[in-house]
Amino acid sequence: MNRFLSLALLLIAAVIYIACTNDKSCHENRYVAMTSDFYTVKNDSTKVFTIDSIWVKGLGNDSVLYANTKSVTTISLPLHKLQDTSRFVIRFNNIYDTLTIVHANIQKYLSLECGCLVTHNIDSVNSYSTTHKVKRIKVKYNYVSTTARENLQIYF
Repeated sequence: MNRFLSLALLLIAAVIYIACTNDKSCHENRYVAMTSDFYTVKNDSTKVFTIDSIWVKGLGNDSVLYANTKSVTTISLPLHKLQDTSRFVIRFNNIYDTLTIVHANIQKYLSLECGCLVTHNIDSVNSYSTTHKVKRIKVKYNYVSTTARENLQIYF
């Protein structure tokens, strides 16, 4: 009887442990951001471009993403999860440009505890309304996920 009781308690403890462990995906990186690198073209060769000072704010929210950040060659920008267009005001020293990204939002169900992860697929990008410093934008990878990857190439 003692053996049976010990075995039953051990089995109950194992079931409780398995039921209460968190889903592994909750602990994974869940930050989704579009990565943009800066380039310049001189003498028919493309080179990485370093911005002396950059300030970036998302339109439609109150947060400043980059505030007078020095010596920048790449930026990471979170896209809207509930809208299909994200806009950012970027100030290079004292020159302003507005970056507009049209994208599709893709919800990926992780688990009941973790909820959903929203990734994005970039449809188009432009800065036509305020082209002052930005000369051209090229989409390198359309899919924006938790993996750090160069999504946009911004040329000066």
